[in-house]
Amino acid sequence: MGAIKQEVGRMAIVKCKECDAEIYNKAKSCPNWGVAPKKQFSIFAWLALICIGLGVWGVGTGTIGNLGSFTSDSQLTPKQLRERSIQAAFSPISGAHLELERRIKSVMPNPASYQHVVTRYQDDGGSIFVQTTYRGTNGLGTIVTESVQARADIKGNVLEILASM
Repeated sequence: MGAIKQEVGRMAIVKCKECDAEIYNKAKSCPNWGVAPKKQFSIFAWLALICIGLGVWGVGTGTIGNLGSFTSDSQLTPKQLRERSIQAAFSPISGAHLELERRIKSVMPNPASYQHVVTRYQDDGGSIFVQTTYRGTNGLGTIVTESVQARADIKGNVLEILASM
């Protein structure tokens, strides 16, 4: 597409990318070829798009929201380090224990129906005991609410399923 030749009001005259005919940039198509003129993307539009993309990436990776927690590990007590390790095993969005949620879905007849309700845990100093309550469809297609209790290590690995209610 050629360079802008002149501006008329808010419309600019540009060259058709197929036949070099002069057309308005707001025209729906070239009268000779029916090809729409290429839309110009302003620098501000590009900057806005980049900012939105970085924002979505930051939220998705958990970078945004944790900006106030850049404390080096050497400044943390052993209890704080343990708590940080335990928290990493849980979803920052739903609060679900990630490995237990994966295991629950793997045995559900319809994993897409899984809806996390609540997860609680208790740290006994050795391992953690996790209880997750969730909704989903059973083998008959009925929506049911169930709970699973498990023992996990502080790195998020499920060591054993203790009960399914």
